[in-house]
Amino acid sequence: MKTLQKIAFGLLFLALASPLFAQKENKKTNPKEETWLWEISGKGLEKPSYLFGTIHILCPEDFEISSNLKNKLEASQQLVLEVADAENPANLMVVLQAMTMKGKKLKDLYTAEEYAELKQFFTDSIGLDISMIESFSPMFATTALLPAMMGCIETKSYEAELTALARQQNKEVKEVETLAQQLSMFDTIPYHIQAQELLRTTREWTKEKTTFAALVDIYKGQKYSLSQAFMHANMGSMTEYKDVLLDNRNRAWIAKINAFAAEKPTLFAFGAGHLGGEKGLIELLRKEGYTVKPLKN
Repeated sequence: MKTLQKIAFGLLFLALASPLFAQKENKKTNPKEETWLWEISGKGLEKPSYLFGTIHILCPEDFEISSNLKNKLEASQQLVLEVADAENPANLMVVLQAMTMKGKKLKDLYTAEEYAELKQFFTDSIGLDISMIESFSPMFATTALLPAMMGCIETKSYEAELTALARQQNKEVKEVETLAQQLSMFDTIPYHIQAQELLRTTREWTKEKTTFAALVDIYKGQKYSLSQAFMHANMGSMTEYKDVLLDNRNRAWIAKINAFAAEKPTLFAFGAGHLGGEKGLIELLRKEGYTVKPLKN
């Protein structure tokens, strides 16, 4: 059960693996905007709120919470995440239900040769019997590859660490969507598209690991402008579903950000892919009348 739980909660970070930097940005970015930490002010706010772009899962040696981010959490009166307490064991059944295909198994989505190839890859490359995830959709089966792709078993999460800090400071932790809402977005991607992407990932395994390492370097280096073009070029078949994974959710979150920021100073921490581009949160907030400016992180 422990292995299944690890795989299950791996999917909560899939929003990073596909659309993290999917927004295409044509305008040149100011060098001062090479950051993941932003201040939200104006539009009648008595005190500013803050927006931080997270990478949902990192190896411990790559993880760091800057002193300025800690200061902005300290200055805020609440923390708002995409989903609060996503890793709570009480959510495990919600996760497992979302991962399970209805009326199909993985082998139903491939030819006999392709499935044999996939099975061999899982056995040889990550030491996992594919029968353990036979009922999982291909998108969620991909999460079983994350530890091998990242090169570490133990991981760190900004959401989990910020939640712990906020609760130490007796701050409320809230969310802009429920876990069920977040997981439901994967239902819009047909299984055959997911299956193609899983098979492509295994066939291009060395490239995928290199790409993930480059993504981590971009994030750690605060390379906000470079990130836009990078992931646009690496989103693959998921590009068609960018509106589901990012754009529609960004628009839905704006009204909630308005309400939270008006209520009290807030630190918003969302996946970094939600920040950039014309349909990203920074531009949407500016169109709402806020001043959104970069801060050193």
